[in-house]
This record gives sequence, C-alpha cells and structure tokens, in this order.
Amino acid sequence: MGGDSATSNDEGDRSLRSPKVFERRGLLFGISGELRVGQLIRHVYEVPAPKRARTPNSSFVRDLCGGLRTFMKEHADDLLPSLDNEDEIWQL
Repeated sequence: MGGDSATSNDEGDRSLRSPKVFERRGLLFGISGELRVGQLIRHVYEVPAPKRARTPNSSFVRDLCGGLRTFMKEHADDLLPSLDNEDEIWQL
C-alpha cells in the first residue's frame, strides 16, 4: 500500500512529515481527509488483536470498526459524520 505525503486546503498544498499510511498490530491503515483521525489511530487508539474464533472480515467489522467508532465518539466526536449528512470529512 502506498500513499502520498501531501495535504491541501484553501491556502494551498504542503508536504507532511508523517506518513498517511502506517501499520499497527499487523494491519495497514491509510487515511485521507482530516489528519487528526490518522494521528489518533496511530498514537492513541488501542487496535484490538484479531480474535482466533473469527474470520479476518468478521474481526475487522465487529472488533476494529465497532471499537474505533466508540473511540472516536469519546476522543473526537466532532469528526464523526452525522447520520443525516452525506459529506464525510475523512476516510479510512
């Protein structure tokens, strides 16, 4: 997996020192949009270990995604999209 090191806003483009693609607990993460989400996942979020009794897909959906949503509600609720808003400010 690869990613660029650029970010842009109304004021222009700039290069980042931190990668937008990173590894945690054997999983690769790539972030676009709001960089704070990537910082939280990379440095704060406790990525759960996959459960042996589950398939990788099941573990991803049940443990990683569910836990990440709970984590984001606690640490960065303002970055979660509202249910009635189709515009997302970040993607993982």
